[in-house]
Amino acid sequence: MKLTINRIGKVKHAEIVLDGITVIAGKNDTGKSTIGKTLFALFGALSNMDERISKERKQGVVAACRKILYEFENSGKVGISWLQKTESASSNLAKLVIDELNESGEVKETRLTQSIERVVSGCFKDDIVGETLADVCARIAASIMNVVKVPSEQIALGVLSGYFASVFYAQVCTQDNRTDDTTVLVQIKDKAMEVVFRDDTCVACQTSIQLTNHAWFIGDPLLIDRMKTPRESNPMDTDLKAALTTSYGEDPYGGVIEGVLAREKLDEITDVLHNVVAGNVIEESEMGFFLTISGAERPIEFNNLSTGLKAFVILKMLIERRKLKDRDVLILDEPEIHLHPEWEEVYAHLVVLLQKAFGLTILITTHSIGFLEWLEYYSQKLGIADKCRYYLAQGVGMDVVFKDVSQSTEEIYAQMVRPGVKLDRLRYEMEKDNDDEF
Repeated sequence: MKLTINRIGKVKHAEIVLDGITVIAGKNDTGKSTIGKTLFALFGALSNMDERISKERKQGVVAACRKILYEFENSGKVGISWLQKTESASSNLAKLVIDELNESGEVKETRLTQSIERVVSGCFKDDIVGETLADVCARIAASIMNVVKVPSEQIALGVLSGYFASVFYAQVCTQDNRTDDTTVLVQIKDKAMEVVFRDDTCVACQTSIQLTNHAWFIGDPLLIDRMKTPRESNPMDTDLKAALTTSYGEDPYGGVIEGVLAREKLDEITDVLHNVVAGNVIEESEMGFFLTISGAERPIEFNNLSTGLKAFVILKMLIERRKLKDRDVLILDEPEIHLHPEWEEVYAHLVVLLQKAFGLTILITTHSIGFLEWLEYYSQKLGIADKCRYYLAQGVGMDVVFKDVSQSTEEIYAQMVRPGVKLDRLRYEMEKDNDDEF
C-alpha cells in the first residue's frame, strides 16, 4: 500500500509505502503524527461506508419525523408519554425506510404514506385523527422523501468531512494555503482511492477499493485511566476505548487468529507480553478495570499502574479480547515515550511478532535510537526485514520532507545521535576548562 498526502497539517507532500512495518523517525514538529492520523482517518471514515450512509439516512429520517411530531408541543399534548410515542414512531419509520432501500434501492412515496399512516395511528391512536392525521402523515412523507433523495455520494462526502474534522480538530488543510486542494491518495496494487478537501471540507471522493480492515491508533497510554469516562475528544481514543471496554468475541480463536493457524504464534506473543504484564485484566462494573498481579494482595486499579505498563496493557487487551484482526492496520505514535530501554526491547519484539504472525500493516513514529535498533534487530532475526521501511522526516525551510532511507538507516541514527555528540563535546570542553584552572 502506498499513501500519498498533499497539504494536510504541516505536511505539504509525502509518499509513504506501507507494507509490513513502516517507521518514521525525525525531530519534533516534523509532521510524523500527521501521517498516522491521516491513515487512521481514511480507514475510519471509509471502512464500511455503506453502513455509515445507511446510518446517516436513518438518523435523517428520525430527525424529520421528530421535527413534525414535536410541533404538537404547543398544543398542550406533549408530555413523557407523547415523547415516547414520538420516539417509537420515528424509529419504526426509519427502520421501514432503510429496509425498503436495502431491498429495492428506492422508496415509493405512495407506499411510504400508507406505512406512515399505519405507524402514526398505531402509536398515537386517538391523539392524532382525521384531517390532522392525514396532514401530519403527508408532511412526514414529504420530509422523509427529501432525506431519501439525498445522493449517497453527498452523504459520503459529509461523513469524510466530519471524520477528518474530528481527527484534526477542524484544521485539515495546511494553514498557509487553505484554498488549494488537499488530497489523500491510497494505492493498493492496481486499485486506488483518492479524497479531496478544500477549505477543510471534503469535496470529492473516488475509489475502487473496498476497505474492510480496521485501523487502530495507539498514542496515549493514559487512555486506560479514562475507561469509565463518557467520551473522548477524538475518534482515535473513542474507537480504541470502545474496543477495550466491550466484551470478548464469540469465537475463542477469532479476531487476531482469524484465518491463521496461530495457536503457537499467539503463545509466543503471550510469552513476550508475560515478561511485562504477568497478570490478568478484570472488570468490575461499578469500580472499573483492574490488573491482577501474582503476589499482590488485591488487584491493582488501572490508574495506579505505571504509564509504561499501561502501554503494554492496551496491546494485551486488544489481543486477548480478539479485537485486532488479520491484516488490520496498527498505528503506534511514539510508543517508546514512557518505556525504560529494557521495555523498549520487549515492545519492539512484540510489534515484530504481531506483524509476522498476522500480516498487520504497522506504522510507527519514533524518536528513540534504542527502539529503532531493536525493531531492526528483531525484524532481521524473525525474517521480515524485507517488509520494513524507514523514513526520515526533515524540516527543509517551511516544508517537511519524508526521505526513504530503508537502504541506509544510518541517516536516521546520524540525526538522532547529534545531541549525544554535542553533550560529549560540552563535557570535554568543561573538563578541559577545569584542568586549565589547575
